[in-house]
This record gives sequence, structure tokens and C-alpha cells, in this order.
Amino acid sequence: MAYPDVSPPDERNSSKPPPKCSSKRRHKPIESPRPKPDQPETKPKITPIIPSAGKSDQPLPKDNGGNSKPAKYQGSGGDNVQSRQGNEADQRKGLELLNVIRQEVNLPPLKFSATLELAALRHSQYQLSINNMTHDDPIGGLGVRARKSGFQGGTLAENVAFGQRDEESVMQSWKKSPGHYKNMINPTYTHVGLAKVSGYWTQFFGRSSGNK
Repeated sequence: MAYPDVSPPDERNSSKPPPKCSSKRRHKPIESPRPKPDQPETKPKITPIIPSAGKSDQPLPKDNGGNSKPAKYQGSGGDNVQSRQGNEADQRKGLELLNVIRQEVNLPPLKFSATLELAALRHSQYQLSINNMTHDDPIGGLGVRARKSGFQGGTLAENVAFGQRDEESVMQSWKKSPGHYKNMINPTYTHVGLAKVSGYWTQFFGRSSGNK
């Protein structure tokens, strides 16, 4: 999706100076003043205008981005925040579709993780708040975000997407992308959480011996 850079039109002062007016009045004759010696022409001072440098636009990730209305970012919050609050994704359906893809390559199914769902939800909320799809997050990297959401484990990965209408659509989009598909069929991971907030999808993978 293109992001046109709409610049304001160049407004130049095209107004002409007002015409000079003349009127005839009768005056008593007066003595003409003596001409003064020619004064050197004074040139107006010109102050150079230096344009200030603006921030350059950062390229979007290779995934397709899009526009959406920004929302308030909930941040890291407390661990007592319910993970499903504000999550538009159907966890059961998303998990079933993902495990079908893994079954195609003879991999064991992943388990649902409420803590990884919370990490995914917070990241989808952040993407919406900045109106951009990204893997960056002010909370920190994948490990920091997983720990702050209560996940006890390691070996993490993340898929993001924007604009897919439902779980089937987003799973197929990720499956067609080699990098995302590699995460989906990685035998290392044991758990997953999925979140969607106003079109911003996040899929968070992790490995854990527990059931979180």
C-alpha cells in the first residue's frame, strides 16, 4: 500500500502592489528646494533561510503494512491483566489451523499459552498505537516481552501481519512467506499465542517445559 507524501502547495505572493493614486489640488507656489547630492543606494539586507532537517522515513518491514486509527498503548501493564481482553483472534481456531500446517510436515502440535497470548496482544496493541507493523517494541526484545507477560521458557519467535480478515487468511499469508513459515514449522517450539487488534496480528512462539 502506497503512502503518498502530500506536501502543501508552494504558496507564493502573487499579489501586485496597490496602484498609486493621484489627485489635483491647488497650492500656493513654493520655492523649489535645492537638489541634494545623490545618496548611495542602500541595498536591503538578506537573511539566508536554512531549512531544518526532518526525520527520514523508516522503511516498513517486508510484510505488507497498512493504515488504521491509532489507539492507546497499554504497555507492559501488570501480569493480572486478562490476556483475552481486547483480543479479536479466535485462539482455538488459530491453534487448530497452525497444527494442521505442522502436521503436514510430521511435527507435533503446539500447545496454547495464555502468557504468550498476552505478549502477542500487547505487541498488537503497540502496532496499532503507532499505526505501523513492526517487530520493534518499547518494552524490549522477545525475551523481555515474554518474561513480562509471565512466560517461563526460552527460544522465542514472532510473526506479525496486518489486514487479514480472519485466522484462515493470516495463516495462509504466513504459510506463503518462507520466513514466517519457518517459524510455524520449527520443531523447537512447544507453545504459541495469537492476537489480533484492529487488523494487527501477532503470533508468538516459545519453548517451555511448563504449561504457560
